[in-house]
Amino acid sequence: MPGKKAVVFRCILAAALWMGGLSSPAQPGGFGPQVPADGGPMPRYFSGTNCRASGYAQLGNEPILFAYLHLNNELVASYAYDPNDPEPLHAITLEVMFDSSHWMDGTEVEVKFGVYGASTGWHVATGRSVVQNKAMLWEHSDPRIDAVWLAESLLQGKNYTLDVRNGGRWSREEYIAAMDGSNVIFYDGHGTPDVHRAGDDNGIHWYDHYELPRIQQIGGGIPPFNTGAPPVNFIYLLCCRCGVTNNFVRACYPYYMAWGGPWMENQALMAWRPEVLLKDYETLTAEILGPMSEGQTAAFAHAEFNKRLSSGVLEFDVIDNGVIRPMVPGDLALYAGPEEYGCVRIKSVYTGTNAPPVGWYRVTVPF
Repeated sequence: MPGKKAVVFRCILAAALWMGGLSSPAQPGGFGPQVPADGGPMPRYFSGTNCRASGYAQLGNEPILFAYLHLNNELVASYAYDPNDPEPLHAITLEVMFDSSHWMDGTEVEVKFGVYGASTGWHVATGRSVVQNKAMLWEHSDPRIDAVWLAESLLQGKNYTLDVRNGGRWSREEYIAAMDGSNVIFYDGHGTPDVHRAGDDNGIHWYDHYELPRIQQIGGGIPPFNTGAPPVNFIYLLCCRCGVTNNFVRACYPYYMAWGGPWMENQALMAWRPEVLLKDYETLTAEILGPMSEGQTAAFAHAEFNKRLSSGVLEFDVIDNGVIRPMVPGDLALYAGPEEYGCVRIKSVYTGTNAPPVGWYRVTVPF
């Protein structure tokens, strides 16, 4: 059972954390808190669901009694010394991963890290970066195609800026320009294994109009420290045959994050192998973007869709090499990284698994 001192320490933690936002005494020479924990620069932006925030402090030989990590004044991690422990910490790291769409696109997020030294009181460090989340939802001009309105509806209120083209004539140059700054891409229209059509029927090629422009738009460096736009986290091509190969993953260049994770971490492409029928586009939009807009992973949405196909709950026809046949699992391709294949999320914090969503942040380094 906790001793009287432990109870007192726990009771004053909330007050101490609140006071830490108000007080920032001079740091002792050569020590003190830093944000981020490694002492490097802040990310150029916060985008997607696997953003990182951290702080580190050392107060020489002085015991650290309390510590906190705030994101825009929301407490996401903390430490309080328990007198029943052998001794307090003399250095501490707090780190979280978080979903940047907890805030609206364009919001500046302050990372604040504070520690309370036994003799010198509070020491606080801060860093800031801006949220960048844009969903590009573009539809071919064919009047028989009408699913982008549903994609827009599913992503309303999710704190993404929505760039919507609901049909009409548009060029591949406009499409390429819209990719700059988008981390979610949805296209419904017509396609082949190498190209899908722009609104004016010019082809958008996986190399010429995806990979080459993305190299320019990303700029130098590795996200989120690169000089240009955020990477694409998720792309869904609802059109014929763009999923025959994984060529269109070039939209996800440069395929790595500076955190040191695997290839295509928190990134995925979904695209169709056979020809799909235009009358089914709305349902095929809802089946994927519906669960993903609520925090499920791409792989979860993909697996549930295949289960519903296998059980007969969903029934569609496709055209495969000129022959009409029933849609089967595997017709919708999922191309993603190797870590629990396809665990990208566009809402709720990335976990590296296909488990249910756990909320907007999770502690990765407790102290």
